[in-house]
Parts: sequence; structure tokens; C-alpha cells
Amino acid sequence: PLGSYVMGEVTVPLLQGEWRNSMGAVIGVQGENVILNGKVFANLQVANGKVQGFGMWECLGMSGDGVRWKAGEQDVLWQRVGSSPKTGPAPVSRPSNGALRLEDLKDEWELAWAATARMRRRENSDQQLQFFHQYAGAGPMGPIVTGDGLLRLFEDLGVDPGSDPVALAVVAKFKCATMGTITMQEWAQGCRGLNLKDVGDLRDRLDGLRAEISTLHTMEDVYGAVFGMALDPGSRVLPKDEALAYWGFFLEGRWGLFDKWRQFLLEVYKKPSINKDCWLEILKLARDYPEDLSTFDSRPDWPVILDDFAEWVRGG
Repeated sequence: PLGSYVMGEVTVPLLQGEWRNSMGAVIGVQGENVILNGKVFANLQVANGKVQGFGMWECLGMSGDGVRWKAGEQDVLWQRVGSSPKTGPAPVSRPSNGALRLEDLKDEWELAWAATARMRRRENSDQQLQFFHQYAGAGPMGPIVTGDGLLRLFEDLGVDPGSDPVALAVVAKFKCATMGTITMQEWAQGCRGLNLKDVGDLRDRLDGLRAEISTLHTMEDVYGAVFGMALDPGSRVLPKDEALAYWGFFLEGRWGLFDKWRQFLLEVYKKPSINKDCWLEILKLARDYPEDLSTFDSRPDWPVILDDFAEWVRGG
């Protein structure tokens, strides 16, 4: 066992030196640089003097004679093996145009795989890394697929993310924390979940994803994931106009009351935002009740907005 830990008791001075993690990798820390194979792998995330994590790894705190970290389902322990890194930090080499080189991603990919795949078979790992590298760029916390890279991915898939809801299904299956950004760990996780090696494999999955979001009875998983991805960092509510745009992808043409719902939100409901309860329950209303809402009965667990909507529909 790794022992008990106390959140937030790790400081930058404490981490200085060389460590070996429970996956066998030797990692150095110099200043706020995390060093792997002689290169700066990531920067420590520090708040109020305490180390919060680095890259995709969250610092859980001290554990016996080491430091405990977590990423996804993977939990690792660092134990000290020296007082300083064997080599000083060296900037990761980049081509002159700022693009990422495949060889620069291999170390971080190993950790992303460890965090998502644990010790399972990895025969597709190299192909999946090349798939990631095809669209990845440098991000503030490590390599990511976003912006132009994400647009190129959808272009190669033949998908218009501005009008085709299957784009939302794709990012939902990668379990993205933020709309429009896929981290390396999320990419590894999505490739494993969908059994992908390249863009052709993902293209072959599109028909299945379209079928999943084609009916109110089968879209629940993707629909539920979209709300969290669409939120701004730290927010718990979605601006009403954004919620309406996403609802259009899922409900328009599938729910006969969608036009009335949109009218109600724009003309009657005066609050500027939508919370998660409303987002989730409106799908249940659309799926489980007739369009005249004749069987709708107010319940304590319904969001008040749905009671108001049903009253408005039946009164109009």
C-alpha cells in the first residue's frame, strides 16, 4: 500500500531533486520544471505555495517516504532516488514553425497511456500517438488538439462542426473536459474506448455515433456530456443563448415542442442562464411525455422552469 496522504502538503522546495515513480520512470524537478529524459516535460502548477500538480497529474500529497499523484484512474508514487536531476533542464526542441515533433511527444504519451490503459495491452500505442501528433499543437499544460488542429480533424472526417451534431458526439466520446480541446490523455482514452488507430477508424465510427444521437431515447450519454464540456472554467451554468444553440443540435426536428421551448426561453423565461438540472430534465420531458403535456404532473424534483413551461404550453 502507498500509505495515507494529506492534500496540499507538497511544496516546490520539497520536490527538488530526482525521483523514481511506481511505473519505473526517473523524473527530476529543478525549480518549477519537471524533467524527463533530460528535457523539460512540464511545469509544476503551484497555488499559495503548494504544488497542485503538473500536466495531467494531480498532486495528492505526501505518502510515507514519497509523493502521490493521480491522473484519471492511475495512481502513482514518487520516491526520491537522488538530490538533484542528472541533467539540467533543456528546452524541448521545436521546428522553426513551432510545430510539435513526434519524438518530442513520446515520453508524455507513455504517461498518458499509463493513466488511461493501466497495464493493458498496448499494441496500437504507436499508431495512436502518430494519430494524435497529426493534429496536436503546443498548449499551456502540454500537447493538445484544439483550434486549427481540431478543425483539420473534422475536415478529414468530412464533418462540419458548425452544423453537424456528430461533432459533439466525437468530442463526448473522448470525454473532453473542455469544448474544443482534446488533451493527450483524453485522446488516449478516446482511442481506447472507440478502438481507434487512425482517422480512418474514426471515420468508420461516425455512422454508429450518428445513430446514437438520432433519437431522444439513445442520445442520453452524449447529450449529458455536452453540458459539462460547454461550461466556462469555474462556471456551473450555461448562458441561455449557448444552451439554445446546443439544444438545436439535439432536439430540433426530434421534439415537437422544441419551437415552443425556444419561444418560451426567449420571450417568457427572463433568467440569463441554464443549470444542469434543467439541461438534463428537458430531455426527459421531451422523451417521456406527449407533446400536449397532458400527463405532465408537477413533482418536487422537477426544476421550476419545467413547471412554468408546461403551464405556459397548456394555457396557450
